[in-house]
Amino acid sequence: MRAYTEFIVRESWPAQRQGLANDAERQHLTRLQLDLLHTEVHSLSQQVLHGEAIETFNKLVELRRQRIESLGAGVPGVLWATVLIGALITIGFSYCFVVVSFRWHALLTGLLAVMVGVMIFLIAALDHPYLGEVSVTPDAYQLVLDKVMVPNE
Repeated sequence: MRAYTEFIVRESWPAQRQGLANDAERQHLTRLQLDLLHTEVHSLSQQVLHGEAIETFNKLVELRRQRIESLGAGVPGVLWATVLIGALITIGFSYCFVVVSFRWHALLTGLLAVMVGVMIFLIAALDHPYLGEVSVTPDAYQLVLDKVMVPNE
């Protein structure tokens, strides 16, 4: 398990930040699965622990699948169109408000446009959660390595 976690932090996560899925990660999981399935259990307590380990392994595989699928997923084009059309309509409506001072009206419309622009930028930055600089980091895996798993000696 430690080797798999180290592989995630050192190799798989950097590849994800470039939009690539590292196939060697699957190989690590396959080896882990084979070890888990070929573990002999002799007592009732070991059977319970083994069952829990298999259930936890299945959750790990499912979460990995979701992470890998999210590499190619993003906000659909229809949703982008809706956001952009909504932004244009919202800013356009601001011209319908009656404000006595033109400067004040221009300032309010400008602030509204900036806020809408920042929201669109945020959606774009978070569109692919594992790509680029604004992305999910492997810090949770590193924390497990540093605080929970005992290094091989």
